[in-house]
Amino acid sequence: MANGPMGNGRTPSHPLAALLIVVYALASLATCVQDVRTGRSYITSRRWLLRLVAFTFAHNFAGVACQARGLIGPCGVLPLARTLNELSSNLAYRDRKGLKTPCTSRAMTALCLRFWAVFGEDGRFATAVACLGCVLSCMVGLAVDTLLSYPLAHFASWALLYCLWHVYKRALGTFANLQWDMLLLESGILCALLGLGCGDSGLSTVVHLVRACVLRLHCAAGAAKLTSGDQQWRSLTAMAVHHETQPLPTRLAPYLHALPLVAHKVSTLVALTLELATFVGCLPLPYAAEATFVMVLLVQLAITVSGQFGYFNFLSVALALSLLHDRSPFLLALPVSPPALPPSSITTAVCAALLCVAVPFVAFIYLVRIAKYTEGRCTWLAAGEARVRT
Repeated sequence: MANGPMGNGRTPSHPLAALLIVVYALASLATCVQDVRTGRSYITSRRWLLRLVAFTFAHNFAGVACQARGLIGPCGVLPLARTLNELSSNLAYRDRKGLKTPCTSRAMTALCLRFWAVFGEDGRFATAVACLGCVLSCMVGLAVDTLLSYPLAHFASWALLYCLWHVYKRALGTFANLQWDMLLLESGILCALLGLGCGDSGLSTVVHLVRACVLRLHCAAGAAKLTSGDQQWRSLTAMAVHHETQPLPTRLAPYLHALPLVAHKVSTLVALTLELATFVGCLPLPYAAEATFVMVLLVQLAITVSGQFGYFNFLSVALALSLLHDRSPFLLALPVSPPALPPSSITTAVCAALLCVAVPFVAFIYLVRIAKYTEGRCTWLAAGEARVRT
């Protein structure tokens, strides 16, 4: 449902996009204030979110370990040496032509080249390094409670997972150039910040960043479908072709495709309604977050029934746990998280400094992405995006 025919492919135009972002920001701020005033905490949801995302990293590294030799090995489909040579040549070309390269892209490219220069540019150690990443991810997932007692060690562990998957993503090239591969990197950053929220206010702030990621995946997907200019979505007939155009259909997909047109129209309407309605998750209303979690769960289950999107569905639901507070009915059956050891004053100060830099930066990144939906109407957003990229 979140993926489907997008029509002519032009950038969707949304005149009210900037207004919706302002409404979302104010609603999130009100919800944060409400969380602090009511003493609402996210200890249990944070614990299980971190654990599930870590196991997603492990699953990904395990999959790479099984296929690395055939994909990027010396005799693979896309040999690693060729990919690294292209990365180096592209960077050198941009420098010769005086083209601007985002500093983050330059730094991660240099890290990728240096990493594989140490571990073998021909990819002979790719499987071994992927196995190491799998073991490290499992250790991080199993030691969540211990790492949360040492915020800086938690941050370093997730930073290591992020960098390791990033160099593998660059090395895999087109084999890891999908939406959920980027989502996994984004999840690594958010999980690293979740461990820095020592107090309830700090944790609540980072949790709302994770919520912003969840709502962007679903609510923005629904808005993009309606504003793309594709008449199939506006006429509610998109599902009539969705099941045969999606990647790797399941055994049920042919039967779903054979349903009458009225059934496809109803399912398209339900899909758009569920995606757009996730916007209520940012509102400080009773049980709004729980209702949004149910909608996200239903959307992802519907996608899983008809198509195979790797770990995208599992990761989306794991991130949606940020919508649930510790007193939520969905978490009552889970064991209570043990309290983390209070960090030292120096550690608290360092964590606060990191959050003061990282949270506004990540929030601004989310904000400037709306410039893609305004087609130049919000010139200050477009200028901000260009400045951040360089």
